[in-house]
Amino acid sequence: MLYSYHLFILLLIAITIDLLFNSKYFNQRRCLIYCFLFYCILVQKEVFGPIYMFAGHPTVNVLELIQPLPLYFFREWFVLLEAGAPYGPLWLAIRMTLAKSLLLMPFGAFLFYLFHLRSFSKGIGLIIVTGVLLEAAQLLTSLYGMIPYRIFRTDDILLYTAGAGIAYYLSGKLHSLFLSMMREEEAKREMREQEV
Repeated sequence: MLYSYHLFILLLIAITIDLLFNSKYFNQRRCLIYCFLFYCILVQKEVFGPIYMFAGHPTVNVLELIQPLPLYFFREWFVLLEAGAPYGPLWLAIRMTLAKSLLLMPFGAFLFYLFHLRSFSKGIGLIIVTGVLLEAAQLLTSLYGMIPYRIFRTDDILLYTAGAGIAYYLSGKLHSLFLSMMREEEAKREMREQEV
């Protein structure tokens, strides 16, 4: 079995070695890269869980693992409400929906700040491709018994895209806001210097 903490320990060792040998080159970009790698491990843990190596042959039917209906999570909520389910299962379903939309939010910010992707259409396209790849990897690893029962859901792709797209958009707006504030501050400072 390959757990996330194995990857975490390997990354810590690699970062320690990198800092020991390249400590004079440490900068903000390198720190962002380390954060991105830790984030990738977190996403792997949340999406896949433990991965069982050499698991064997396919265990389930492919059609049982695919849920192609978009916005199906609303139906799940209403079924729980109509069934008179206790507060716990409904709250759990809502929390899972929110967690999936929050999972790729940092990815949207990393696209803007770390990878300097400024085109909104390219950013959203890459976010959609990432969501599809995560779901396809879940389907394939579940099909071959490497991870516990997981399902390909179009809902998850929509939620991943919404969360990361919002973060990407807000990152761009915050970046332009900070740039305009810095320009105003610089203009004020130049005016003060001219007065003196």
